[in-house]
Amino acid sequence: MKRQLPSFPSLRAFESAARHLSFKAAAAELCVTQSAISHQVKILEGFLEAPLFIRHPQCVELTLRGSEYLEMISHLMDGIESATQKVKSTSYDELLYVEASPAFSSYWLLPRLIRFSQTYPGIEVNLSTIADADSPADHSFDVRVNCSWEVPHESGGERFMDSPHVPVCNPQLLKGGPDILEIEDLFQYPIVQAESSWDKWDSWLEHNGYEKPSRLAGPRFENTYLALKAAEEGLGIALAPTALINEKVALGRLVVLLDIEGAHALYFTLTCAENWQRQPKILAFREWLHDELGSCSRLQGSSKTQAVKSR
Repeated sequence: MKRQLPSFPSLRAFESAARHLSFKAAAAELCVTQSAISHQVKILEGFLEAPLFIRHPQCVELTLRGSEYLEMISHLMDGIESATQKVKSTSYDELLYVEASPAFSSYWLLPRLIRFSQTYPGIEVNLSTIADADSPADHSFDVRVNCSWEVPHESGGERFMDSPHVPVCNPQLLKGGPDILEIEDLFQYPIVQAESSWDKWDSWLEHNGYEKPSRLAGPRFENTYLALKAAEEGLGIALAPTALINEKVALGRLVVLLDIEGAHALYFTLTCAENWQRQPKILAFREWLHDELGSCSRLQGSSKTQAVKSR
């Protein structure tokens, strides 16, 4: 139902003029002209369909209905002022304990944390990394970002981001080498692999109609972060979650090969400490996180390519 409320400027003008019993004093208080006060009061009287002041040549006085209205709205104006001052003076001088995987921390969160610090300078983020979703917490965390290949259950936290995988490498790796025009061309370069639980080359190849070779030549690493870092440093081609490498693609540190996604997506979930709804620092971080997600986009066409030719 739409609220039947007068305009706030007319309320401010009336309340100030009624307090001072002077349009001139109200104008000085609100830094407007006396005619502006008179105009706003007339708007309010029209809205209420009742006169609020008796106008004399040198002063004004309240009508009976004007006095009643002033009494009713005065405490409301005081309440608005008090609430405003409370929000303006809220202090966030606290530590916020955040846990996330090394890959998410390094490739997604860290490049953006400066914006959180600028928005909430009083909140100091204490970031620690976790190996996987089943890793026990070293301490009581405030916010934890988990990632999984399985669609998370409702009890597994708030699902906030999904990310397909694409093959990527440092563009310098391709210079002078064979062109990559189809999937089998990838195997002419070192293939970066992570530990078995994170290595999705099997399913990615199967989804795209290829059988994984008996042996993929290339270095192996224990987690996604190291695998992505190796690809970024030119050690080979890695499968990367698109959400984590957009910044690197935009900077030219990585290039997407073939623009073919796999069947599996990496699911990111957010878990907060108990009673987080009553903790301003957690509310602030969640709001900021969702704002950042809203400003993110998938890899743009200029960052993607159907095939990559060596130069």
